[in-house]
Amino acid sequence: MKVLVTSGTGKVAQELIKLLKEKGAEPIVLSHTQSNLESLPNGIKGVYGDFNDSSTWEKALTGIEKLCLITPPIQNEAEIGTAFCKKALEMGVKHIVFLGVHDAEKAPHIPHIGAKVMIKNFLMNSGKPFTIVEPNNFFQNDLWFLEAAKTTGEYLQPLGQIGLSRVDLRDIAEAMANAVFHSKHEFQIYPLVGPESLTGDKIAKILSEIYNVNIIYPADCLQKWETMLKPMIPSWLLDDWREMYLYFMEKGLKATPVQLIQQEKILNRPPRKYEDFVKENV
Repeated sequence: MKVLVTSGTGKVAQELIKLLKEKGAEPIVLSHTQSNLESLPNGIKGVYGDFNDSSTWEKALTGIEKLCLITPPIQNEAEIGTAFCKKALEMGVKHIVFLGVHDAEKAPHIPHIGAKVMIKNFLMNSGKPFTIVEPNNFFQNDLWFLEAAKTTGEYLQPLGQIGLSRVDLRDIAEAMANAVFHSKHEFQIYPLVGPESLTGDKIAKILSEIYNVNIIYPADCLQKWETMLKPMIPSWLLDDWREMYLYFMEKGLKATPVQLIQQEKILNRPPRKYEDFVKENV
């Protein structure tokens, strides 16, 4: 079974590709960067394709049975992602597994989250088999911040004090792989969330205990985060992410008890814990 994985050199995709291969599928990595395709692990095939160039899509989708759609952070994500899904179905793709966002309908004003809602709606109205996995904020986003927290004494991901049910991306990849292999997950939507609500202060406390140094979550975290990221990413993406973090600070993103039960239907076990993720990366 040939499975196309988009954004194939990203962290979720890398984990997903390993699982697909272990389970007996033939994962094919989509990338618009030739150097990424040339550096794929042994035994993993790649194909050139650019979300911003629809002329590359047909060749990339030829012979593909299932699509794991992870849309990259691009402008016009909603329109491009929807058009890519449409092309995939026209090319005979039998099942699309889409990586959305937890409770996305509550924050459609945030550009990349609103895009996920539009793509989700297209898939739900297509009449074709789909599975949508909707994760909370990833533990692995903290790989940007762990070493800095240890050396500066400040944790600088602006998550706020209401709380998020953050999740390990390995759980996300496992859920997507399970969706590929089990037809019972077709036409289903699953939240992917962690077992506890995490605030900025709570994460700082966990890191302090694990690193055995005093780490705080500063009151001006958002401003410090923005100053740090501004030289690294385009202004439109910085604005998008700022809107997301403002939402986290004002509303949080907590899972309900029902959502925790729903996710175990595709994960088949309890989700990983944040403390274990940090200890693995010390």
